[in-house]
Amino acid sequence: MTGPLLRSAGESLRERIEETTSSLFEAFFIVALLPSVMGGGILLSSFATGGEVNTSSVILTIVVWGCFTAYYLRRLFKLLSERHNLRLGLDGELSVAEELNKLMLDGYHVYHDFPANKFNIDHILIGPTGVFAVETKTRSKRKADRGKSGVEVTYDGNRLSFPGGYNINALAQAKGQGTWLEKWLTSAVGEMVSVETIVTLPGWYVKRIKPESVPVLNPKEIRGYVTSKKKLLSETMIKRIVHQVEQRCRNIEPKEPG
Repeated sequence: MTGPLLRSAGESLRERIEETTSSLFEAFFIVALLPSVMGGGILLSSFATGGEVNTSSVILTIVVWGCFTAYYLRRLFKLLSERHNLRLGLDGELSVAEELNKLMLDGYHVYHDFPANKFNIDHILIGPTGVFAVETKTRSKRKADRGKSGVEVTYDGNRLSFPGGYNINALAQAKGQGTWLEKWLTSAVGEMVSVETIVTLPGWYVKRIKPESVPVLNPKEIRGYVTSKKKLLSETMIKRIVHQVEQRCRNIEPKEPG
């Protein structure tokens, strides 16, 4: 039996996918079973009355069945959409993790799915050039879009403009998470620790048209961006920060062999 394991990329999303799948099975079961249960109820009722079927009871049963079915069918489609989005997000975090893990070759420590205060930071990088909080935003591409313009997002320093829509929340969310991590690390280490926030968009080319407050990068750009910055942290400080982050990330209990 080993001790607690480090969290892997997308750990929280994986848990939510399992919960959603369980709810899906429950909804499928109810939708499939409900007609049989209500039909059996009508049949038993007819036996109790000597084979005569009460028309009003049948109508009431059909109305109740229709309401329940409509409710669970709506729930079913909502859960299917939710699971699709969760899987899309998980694929994005896994693909980003593959790129970020290459930074270990450069002496960086890489952590995934860091549990914070009622939210999770997708990835944290710790190395000579500082501490970086990386927020992954996965967005599917429209089938109608063709060519480079269909996979290009424009960043003007305030919002991300995708083909067919834009996102202004990602930057504020990432800033808030970076601020929280900076305060937490400063308190945990006992010295000021600066945290730089990065937003990454797997599968998208980023066109930057104005100075940016938060770097928005394709995952393949992050390694070069991080390693090219000025060195800020000593080995001693890196170890102190790593110790605090790892304690919080190492919380997955291994499953005992069956």
